[in-house]
Amino acid sequence: MTRIISIANQKGGVGKTTTAVNLGAFLAHNNRKVLIVDMDHQAHATICFNVPLSGIKYSTYDLLTRQAQVPIKEIILKDIRASLDLVPANVDLASAELELSGEINRENKLRNALRQVHQAYDYVIIDCPPSLGLLTVNAFCASSEIVIAIEPEYLALHGVMRLVELVGKIIREYDRALELHALITRFRMTNLARETVEEVRRNFGSLAYRTVINLNVRLGEAISQGKPILDYDRTCSGYVDYARLTREIISEEPSWQEEAQRLAQRV
Repeated sequence: MTRIISIANQKGGVGKTTTAVNLGAFLAHNNRKVLIVDMDHQAHATICFNVPLSGIKYSTYDLLTRQAQVPIKEIILKDIRASLDLVPANVDLASAELELSGEINRENKLRNALRQVHQAYDYVIIDCPPSLGLLTVNAFCASSEIVIAIEPEYLALHGVMRLVELVGKIIREYDRALELHALITRFRMTNLARETVEEVRRNFGSLAYRTVINLNVRLGEAISQGKPILDYDRTCSGYVDYARLTREIISEEPSWQEEAQRLAQRV
């Protein structure tokens, strides 16, 4: 069964795209077929795979809007790395929310599009925009799981609670079954960060991933080079952290024991 996971937070700069790109790359590296969907008009996930924006014929804008609706099979960029495909974004996506606002069933545009292809993938990873608008609602309605990326800083949980409220609203209004998880990103060893992590674990319980993504300059360097950390530096803490997160996520699969043991030997 395909797992469709949205990586979300209405605040920018918390490691959403870094997580989407690296998680997707690690899953593909571990023999899962992965599709990444870039739902942010800044197209950071697209850029992170070194895809030139000027060369993109179709993007998520063309997938979602009535004026230019294009079948998803014509938009997907195949094998941008082994076992990993991409639905790219570009700046056109910035106008999509306005164009979608008057359409019927507008919140299910992405969900309906993914139905055409999702069985070809083990995982679909959606990189959400830093907002709680219609594009994020589309991502959530298409998903089976949502991972909230939380940077442990002052007022971090205040914004997260708004996101949790949106998830609850979608569950109630659209009858969607959604699993909600919390992931600590950009962690620094400070008293405030440790207190925030403790509060996240109190609020989310077992739904908070045990893995913490530490602040690591090599992750940023890899992104700037258009590479996942797998292709940039396998000795840094960023590589270890995303390998561990991948192990946690794979552990939720039915055959998790055997896979978890194999992955544990790599870290």
